[in-house]
Amino acid sequence: MDGIEWQGCTAHTLQLVIGKGLVPVKKLIVRVKRLIDFFMRPKQSERLEDIQKKYPNANRLDNNENLAEGEQEEYIDARGTAKYLQLINDVATRWNSSYLAWSRLIYLKEWIKILLNTLSISTDLESKKDAKRLKQIMITDHEWDLIADLKEILSTFADATEELGGSKYITNSIRTRMLMEVIETVKPNSPNNENSVVDEREGNVFEVVEEQNLTSNDDINEPVITFGLLDEVKSRLYNNMKKYYPTLTTEPLIPSVLDPRFKSLDFTSKNQQSNTKQRLNELFVNEKEKYQREISVSDLPKRSQVKPIKRKKSLMERLAKDTTVTLDEIAEYYKLPEIPLSSDPLAWWSEKKDSFPILSRLARKYLAVSATSTASERLFSDAGNLLTNKRTRMKPQLFKRIMFLKRNAGSI
Repeated sequence: MDGIEWQGCTAHTLQLVIGKGLVPVKKLIVRVKRLIDFFMRPKQSERLEDIQKKYPNANRLDNNENLAEGEQEEYIDARGTAKYLQLINDVATRWNSSYLAWSRLIYLKEWIKILLNTLSISTDLESKKDAKRLKQIMITDHEWDLIADLKEILSTFADATEELGGSKYITNSIRTRMLMEVIETVKPNSPNNENSVVDEREGNVFEVVEEQNLTSNDDINEPVITFGLLDEVKSRLYNNMKKYYPTLTTEPLIPSVLDPRFKSLDFTSKNQQSNTKQRLNELFVNEKEKYQREISVSDLPKRSQVKPIKRKKSLMERLAKDTTVTLDEIAEYYKLPEIPLSSDPLAWWSEKKDSFPILSRLARKYLAVSATSTASERLFSDAGNLLTNKRTRMKPQLFKRIMFLKRNAGSI
């Protein structure tokens, strides 16, 4: 289609960046996955539950000692509730899977260590066997520290993916701002690492997380030498972000400048602001020409249409003021204050469409675009969960109604 620009799914791109950036720690990922898989078995999962019940506050000091007041995690006393925490499996096809799995693993770190000691001193032969296996696959303290550091980096990607994956609010206008924040987070400390070449042959780390896919030089049982790996990962993440988003100026900033919450573009440089405003002027001129053509065509009388009889306006109609259309829409738009972050930009433009007829048209075009394809993927997922092998005789009309209720129940 002519005149339609393609914009890729930001969430997919971020996950691709993560997969390529974590290649230097692929051995560590396999070692961590092996530890998680150990506790995916029902017997080990039950043991982990029992340890949490017996020592409910084992990890309180370890996880909260570096957190400010009010930031501590909420603890669940497993002795008085049926709830307990299990490890989360790291699935390659699930977004933010590594971040969620590592976060839960770090949270359960002290309980896992207590379980290892408990099994080691047990007189039961089966327990000693499991203790030997757990000790063999346990990661070192340096590896624990590296996983914690990597988790903090991935938290930025996870937040961006979650926020941009929303379907009930505008996401396209915050896309560029969040991508800038992600790039700044992974920016290497050394300028020498900012321009390193991205090697495409190394592929995606999620494709080589199984033991059999490791190279012969990587012994899964040998601890990972963690020195310098964090900087290397940050460098790769940064360079891959710059590869997929080489420039976040002008065109990507148009949705932001059309959002009355971010129109000042205070998160960009003066040069970027100037270029974006210039581009907006060009788009405004083009949109104005289209608008005038549409108005002129709609005003043309049809041949078969009878000439309307002019009705004389009443005195009150003549005294009434016509709706004011701003002559210089862009200048007047910039004069208005920014609206709160919690406000709905599309609702704001709907109220201002009479004063800004051209800009409101542009806003609807750019702000209506979703930053990710998450919403459509959720829809396909819901459809797959509904139309299973046991429901093959469901009529299409019933299927449509159920799907409609599923997606719109909150608005009914």
